[in-house]
Amino acid sequence: LKEMIEKAELQYISLDLSRYGDAVAVTDARYKTVLAEVQAVFCRVLSLPKEEVDVRSNFLLDLGGSSLEYFALLEELSKIFNTGFSLEESFLSTPAEFAKYILNH
Repeated sequence: LKEMIEKAELQYISLDLSRYGDAVAVTDARYKTVLAEVQAVFCRVLSLPKEEVDVRSNFLLDLGGSSLEYFALLEELSKIFNTGFSLEESFLSTPAEFAKYILNH
């Protein structure tokens, strides 16, 4: 890219992202809030302390959750966030994945 810019084959445009700072901060704060609540639900459903549930912990593989507990997780998250989960979303397995899904639906 640098070479293409130097040869004037590609135009370099500098973007001032500072004007978007508040929007990014709000989104980041909302994500952190949702993520914390999702982690708390993981802990309640699996009866685990917060220290054992990382944002990247896989519900089944890392935390030892069962399929029955997974459906309990979906039910509780649906109630809290007023979001439905279909079987197509069964690929969601970590608190981070659930938080992103919830924010996007």
